[in-house]
Amino acid sequence: MAITPPEIANLQGTVSDDGVAKPAAIWPRWSKVSGPGSVAFADATSPTTTAVFSLPGVYVLRLSAHDGTLSSQDDVQVSVAGTYPSAPTITDINPITGGTNGGTSLTITGALLNGATAVTVGGVAATITAVSENQVTCTTPAHTEGTADVVVTTSSGVVTYAGGFTYMLPPPSFRVYPFVSPISGSIAGGTVVTVSGTNFLHTKSVVVGGAPATNVTVVNNNTVTFVTAPNRDSLKLAARIVLTTPSGSVVGDGFSYKTPAATVTAITPATGNSLGGTAVTINGTNLASTSGVTFGGTAATKVNAVNDTTLTCTAPVHAVGVVDVALITDSGTTTKTGAFTYVLGTAPRPDVSPLSSNVGSTAGGATLYIFGQFLTGASSVTFGGVAATGVVAYSDTFLACKTPAHAVGVVDVVVTTSGGSTTLIGGYTYQSNPTITSVTPATGAADGGGTVTIVGTNLLGTNYITFGGVAATSVTVVDGTQVTCKTPAHAAGVVDVGLTATGSVTKTGVFNYQTGSLNTAPTVNAGANQKITFPNNIVPLNGTASDDGLPIPAALPTTWTKQSGPGTVNFSDAESLTSSATFSMPGTYVLQLTANDGTLTTTGTVQIIVAPAPTPYDIWAISKGLDGTPGNEAGAMNDPDHDGIANLMEFALRGAPMERCSQPSTTRSGSIRRMGCWCNRSSAT
Repeated sequence: MAITPPEIANLQGTVSDDGVAKPAAIWPRWSKVSGPGSVAFADATSPTTTAVFSLPGVYVLRLSAHDGTLSSQDDVQVSVAGTYPSAPTITDINPITGGTNGGTSLTITGALLNGATAVTVGGVAATITAVSENQVTCTTPAHTEGTADVVVTTSSGVVTYAGGFTYMLPPPSFRVYPFVSPISGSIAGGTVVTVSGTNFLHTKSVVVGGAPATNVTVVNNNTVTFVTAPNRDSLKLAARIVLTTPSGSVVGDGFSYKTPAATVTAITPATGNSLGGTAVTINGTNLASTSGVTFGGTAATKVNAVNDTTLTCTAPVHAVGVVDVALITDSGTTTKTGAFTYVLGTAPRPDVSPLSSNVGSTAGGATLYIFGQFLTGASSVTFGGVAATGVVAYSDTFLACKTPAHAVGVVDVVVTTSGGSTTLIGGYTYQSNPTITSVTPATGAADGGGTVTIVGTNLLGTNYITFGGVAATSVTVVDGTQVTCKTPAHAAGVVDVGLTATGSVTKTGVFNYQTGSLNTAPTVNAGANQKITFPNNIVPLNGTASDDGLPIPAALPTTWTKQSGPGTVNFSDAESLTSSATFSMPGTYVLQLTANDGTLTTTGTVQIIVAPAPTPYDIWAISKGLDGTPGNEAGAMNDPDHDGIANLMEFALRGAPMERCSQPSTTRSGSIRRMGCWCNRSSAT
């Protein structure tokens, strides 16, 4: 085509696709291939658009299209008639907005701009940083908020771009903590909150804990008030505040939701035994966070918040009379005055805790301590129906006795007081004297510290192990047949191993203390975690392994294996430290490197994440700067520019998700909806 300025080129391209790679998704773009000057497209991503040329001459323009996998292109020639302009012109300014404190790098595009001697923005001189025939780069000066003319002075004349740049306030910021008042409010919302900082003018929104606040009011440039919405996450009371202006967003932590104060509507029963033990149910609201209950100032036991409206507890011992009942919750203490009456009564049935020492010899005679409640006046304790001796209740919560002799087996323990009897079913185990069948390993360093496993029988209750008469440390009972411990230091030589449980046993000459070097396990490192993106499915593996050369010098075989992951893994050389792994499908894999020195084995793992290939939507989102930060949310249903068009629709319309048009969104004949606003478009061919 041929045009004569000021006529503009009306480009009428068309694109189509088979929809195989991504149905309904195709990305067109106009670009300049050749020509003497610059070309400004009204919308370079639309097949039908207009173009303005800075100089006369012959231009070749290209329309290309990409469907996510394949691309095509076609060229059109445009002849621009006319003569070379005699005065400078400006066709484009980028960016068109910046902060009032200046410092924005501004690129001015046009013609005859070489020899530019001055640039002003809003009448204030900018700092020129680069000049060419078609472009001037400068740094904006500080200026008050608002729209400003851009004026360029060259040896050929002066050109003005009216309203070409808009000064905006810098991004908002909160003052040093505390910036929020009050610092907490009800989870039901409705709290009036004030935040302090700078650059709050034109605040668009405030979000608290992910929920938009209401009644957002800009008091001045340093103060904003709003009303909180109900808490969205009942498990998370700390709420992050996000304040957004046209210049950006500021995020701050300093506000927390709190549970409303508890209320008590009923206490059942309202009377109880002065000797304690009455099971009480309390009904009300906001009871879930209750951590304690008191009756007349004395703590109740077995406090259990069943749900937000019900809790149960056991009333403590208290003198006869009317008392207050107090609940301690996250929001403070709630007191129900005169809510419970103690009456004189009989002793409650004893409440017995599981025995801390629940294994003993068939011979009996072990001193046993029993803890619980309401143990005063205990008259008897039986083990498997056989009475214990020496029963003494030292307090309401503690008694002692000596176990009777009994045959091997698990028995019930029964505690009897004037209030009744309580049975611990299977509460005590009688076992025969212990035996030792093996000690592994059978050798260790003379300086001690080695872990040893002892296998035998009747090992429950083991509390003392010796090596050559010296006590071991870190004694751990695994079960009735296995105990572990750490060896003490000892002179070199063969020693006996002794063990005490319900009785004592000694295994003669079963452990050998040695001096000099002892075999230690290999050291293995499977390398750093890695992440690749499918279809790239191969990663290099760089493991390391070392050993002390014992028991076989220079012998340290290694093996790579897959520990977990959704697909198969093929190793180029599974027995080499430096190998590679090929994955059959995306997913998270854990690979294991194993080394064995002939006696001891060590493993190391490395995580490999094989991410799925990015979709055309992912590519588009990244190209548009949607990085997931506040104001740049990348989710398909997010709307970061608040224009009413979700990202997925912006993607389908080839829109700009971070731009917002100021034209009204009302239907007009001959118009189409793009980028959240109504813009005049010619019909596509």
